[in-house]
Amino acid sequence: NSGTRTFNVVMNCREAGEGLANDAKNNLTLSPNPAVNSVDVRFNATSTSGFTVSVYDILGKKLLAESGVTNAGENIYHLNLDVLSKGIYVVEVNTRDFTSKRKLEIK
Repeated sequence: NSGTRTFNVVMNCREAGEGLANDAKNNLTLSPNPAVNSVDVRFNATSTSGFTVSVYDILGKKLLAESGVTNAGENIYHLNLDVLSKGIYVVEVNTRDFTSKRKLEIK
Protein backbone atom coordinates (compact mmCIF):
# COMPACT_ATOMS: atom_id res chain seq x y z
CA ASN A 1 0.00 0.00 0.00
CA SER A 2 1.94 3.06 -1.22
CA GLY A 3 -0.72 5.77 -0.77
CA THR A 4 -0.29 9.11 0.94
CA ARG A 5 -0.58 9.12 4.71
CA THR A 6 -1.43 12.06 6.90
CA PHE A 7 -0.35 12.38 10.51
CA ASN A 8 -1.57 14.90 13.06
CA VAL A 9 1.07 16.06 15.50
CA VAL A 10 0.21 17.97 18.66
CA MET A 11 3.01 19.87 20.39
CA ASN A 12 2.81 21.68 23.69
CA CYS A 13 5.45 24.39 23.99
CA ARG A 14 6.45 26.50 26.93
CA GLU A 15 9.08 29.22 27.09
CA ALA A 16 12.10 28.49 29.23
CA GLY A 17 12.42 30.53 32.37
CA GLU A 18 11.20 30.56 35.90
CA GLY A 19 7.72 29.36 35.00
CA LEU A 20 4.13 30.42 34.96
CA ALA A 21 3.95 31.50 38.59
CA ASN A 22 6.66 34.05 37.93
CA ASP A 23 4.88 35.27 34.76
CA ALA A 24 1.67 35.78 36.71
CA LYS A 25 3.55 37.81 39.32
CA ASN A 26 5.31 40.19 36.90
CA ASN A 27 2.38 40.50 34.44
CA LEU A 28 4.50 41.23 31.38
CA THR A 29 2.32 42.58 28.56
CA LEU A 30 2.98 44.23 25.19
CA SER A 31 0.53 46.79 23.88
CA PRO A 32 -0.45 47.14 21.12
CA ASN A 33 0.36 43.71 19.75
CA PRO A 34 0.57 43.56 16.76
CA ALA A 35 2.48 46.84 16.77
CA VAL A 36 3.54 49.23 14.01
CA ASN A 37 6.09 51.85 15.15
CA SER A 38 6.26 51.33 18.91
CA VAL A 39 5.05 49.16 21.76
CA ASP A 40 4.49 49.74 25.47
CA VAL A 41 6.20 47.07 27.57
CA ARG A 42 4.33 46.77 30.88
CA PHE A 43 5.51 44.76 33.86
CA ASN A 44 5.45 44.74 37.65
CA ALA A 45 8.52 44.99 39.85
CA THR A 46 8.81 44.43 43.58
CA SER A 47 11.50 47.08 44.08
CA THR A 48 13.66 49.68 42.39
CA SER A 49 16.35 48.03 40.26
CA GLY A 50 17.84 48.02 36.80
CA PHE A 51 16.08 46.35 33.91
CA THR A 52 16.83 45.46 30.30
CA VAL A 53 14.33 45.11 27.44
CA SER A 54 15.73 43.04 24.55
CA VAL A 55 14.20 42.14 21.18
CA TYR A 56 15.19 38.92 19.39
CA ASP A 57 14.35 37.66 15.92
CA ILE A 58 12.86 34.19 15.46
CA LEU A 59 16.36 32.71 15.12
CA GLY A 60 17.36 34.06 18.55
CA LYS A 61 19.60 36.90 17.36
CA LYS A 62 19.47 39.94 19.65
CA LEU A 63 18.49 42.94 17.52
CA LEU A 64 17.77 45.60 20.12
CA ALA A 65 18.52 46.13 23.81
CA GLU A 66 17.59 49.07 26.00
CA SER A 67 17.86 49.50 29.75
CA GLY A 68 16.45 51.61 32.53
CA VAL A 69 15.46 51.62 36.19
CA THR A 70 12.25 50.10 37.55
CA ASN A 71 9.96 51.52 40.19
CA ALA A 72 8.22 49.27 42.69
CA GLY A 73 4.83 48.42 41.19
CA GLU A 74 3.73 48.78 37.58
CA ASN A 75 6.29 49.95 35.03
CA ILE A 76 5.64 51.04 31.44
CA TYR A 77 8.55 51.28 29.02
CA HIS A 78 7.90 52.79 25.57
CA LEU A 79 9.95 50.87 22.99
CA ASN A 80 10.54 52.40 19.55
CA LEU A 81 10.38 49.77 16.80
CA ASP A 82 11.32 51.92 13.78
CA VAL A 83 14.62 50.07 13.26
CA LEU A 84 12.87 46.68 12.93
CA SER A 85 11.15 45.21 9.86
CA LYS A 86 7.71 43.62 9.78
CA GLY A 87 7.76 40.17 11.34
CA ILE A 88 7.61 38.07 14.50
CA TYR A 89 9.96 38.82 17.40
CA VAL A 90 10.46 37.89 21.06
CA VAL A 91 10.61 40.66 23.66
CA GLU A 92 12.48 39.76 26.85
CA VAL A 93 12.49 41.75 30.07
CA ASN A 94 15.23 41.10 32.65
CA THR A 95 15.19 42.56 36.15
CA ARG A 96 16.83 41.54 39.40
CA ASP A 97 13.61 39.66 40.27
CA PHE A 98 12.64 37.93 37.01
CA THR A 99 13.19 37.23 33.34
CA SER A 100 10.10 36.98 31.13
CA LYS A 101 9.41 36.77 27.38
CA ARG A 102 6.51 37.55 25.09
CA LYS A 103 5.94 37.20 21.36
CA LEU A 104 5.58 40.47 19.40
CA GLU A 105 4.30 40.94 15.87
CA ILE A 106 5.30 44.05 13.92
CA LYS A 107 3.06 44.97 11.00
